[in-house]
Amino acid sequence: MKALFNQRGEGALKPVLSIAFVALLCYAGYLFGMPHYRYDSLKSEVTQIARLGSNQQRTLEMVYEKVQELDLPIKKEQIEVKLDNKRITIKTGWSEHVDFLGLYQRDFDFKIDVTQ
Repeated sequence: MKALFNQRGEGALKPVLSIAFVALLCYAGYLFGMPHYRYDSLKSEVTQIARLGSNQQRTLEMVYEKVQELDLPIKKEQIEVKLDNKRITIKTGWSEHVDFLGLYQRDFDFKIDVTQ
């Protein structure tokens, strides 16, 4: 019985609940932060690929490789690459559904439009 109480006679429930609350906050941060992290990562990579100024097919292949690395729900047909007078435009987009323990759901729509 002594293990359940500290020296002042209080229960150990408050610290356990506090730790559980912080753990839930970290989990929610991870769930809702990862889609934005993947978006920022892909946008940065697409910008770098566009700066290389390769041909249209090679650029498409490079972007699709990054999409696969980040495990994004984008098909190769959803990536649009246009090459006009030394300007390259890369466009794509996707949606991600995030569900936090069935209590809160959110759909995120991401669009990338890079011109270099």
